[in-house]
Amino acid sequence: MKSRNRVLAGFVCLGVVALVSAAARAAEFGSASTGYSNVTFTERSPLSTNKEICARMGWPLLEEEAAKGDYSLPQESFEVYVPPTYTGEKPFGLLVFVNPGGHGSLKGYERLGWKEIVDKHELIWVGPNKIGNDRLVRPRMGITIDAAINAQKRFKIDPTRVYVGGVSGGGRVASMLGVGFPDVFRGGFYIIGCNFYRQEQSIEQNGVFKRSYFVPPTKYYVAAKKQNKHVFLTGDTDGNREQTHIYYKGFVRDGFEHCTYLQVPGMGHSPPPKEWFAKGVAALDAPLADPATRPAAKPAAVAGTPKAPATQAARTPEQDAQKLLAHAKLFIDAKQYPLAREKLRYVVAQYPGTAGANEAGKLLEELAGK
Repeated sequence: MKSRNRVLAGFVCLGVVALVSAAARAAEFGSASTGYSNVTFTERSPLSTNKEICARMGWPLLEEEAAKGDYSLPQESFEVYVPPTYTGEKPFGLLVFVNPGGHGSLKGYERLGWKEIVDKHELIWVGPNKIGNDRLVRPRMGITIDAAINAQKRFKIDPTRVYVGGVSGGGRVASMLGVGFPDVFRGGFYIIGCNFYRQEQSIEQNGVFKRSYFVPPTKYYVAAKKQNKHVFLTGDTDGNREQTHIYYKGFVRDGFEHCTYLQVPGMGHSPPPKEWFAKGVAALDAPLADPATRPAAKPAAVAGTPKAPATQAARTPEQDAQKLLAHAKLFIDAKQYPLAREKLRYVVAQYPGTAGANEAGKLLEELAGK
């Protein structure tokens, strides 16, 4: 009997130790901090300095100018959302999100259903405040890097699921971080805005999209192409649609192995609804394909997204006119008449004598006064 009691006591002790150990691990990673909160961080990363960012992006480091745009991390604040299932035991993913405005909370996207997707994918959301489009790019990038590194000290995070995302101008910042800092972020979600390191020709706008940065140092560039996932999302009537699609094709052409393009039917320059946000997050979370079985430079397949033509030279003037005309009609349907007129005038001027130009002229007459 005494032997049995000793055994039972042993099991009880082991159970207590296990519970204490689990509680300690949970406490270490802040399991109580579920839901919404506002936090600050104090430890700035060496990777967030002006010098490092300029080195990665190929920008000149002008000390006086850099000092004006620098920041003190303890004076910055961050909006955090932790799903209710987080306990500190299981590692979660991390999504650091750059908004074009001044507030970083997920609450602004609850009406679109994003919170449900964040919960489903077990992602912790960290959104820096006051890094909107009115702030210099370097501190926007630096504060986002600091958020990613400090959040991993506060929460139990899977390092292969650390992502950066953003909307519009925030998407542009995220796209540079996704390429230049693959040692911090393993994927990027570029929503209705992205940048590229090379100048590209625009067909619809009769001009060029200028480069925003330069190819990063080789080891980071190779890592961004091989290990990182890049998701580009735009809408049919988004003013950045053509640029987004061209940059996506540029990524694929340059050998980025894990790219996904999403074009939301009928959507303009606005954040996507839940089902399309879900597609983007699913692409970030998809396992990497085995290099031995994956075709080289093949974009990720997404049902319902448009395929780029094999070569631009294969297109005829009539085909180009009809494609631009279709885009103009989308702007008309969305009642974005100034943009529609701009596209229609371009078709008339650049493709005279085509059926598309004739139809564009008639539509311009119908839009008079609108």
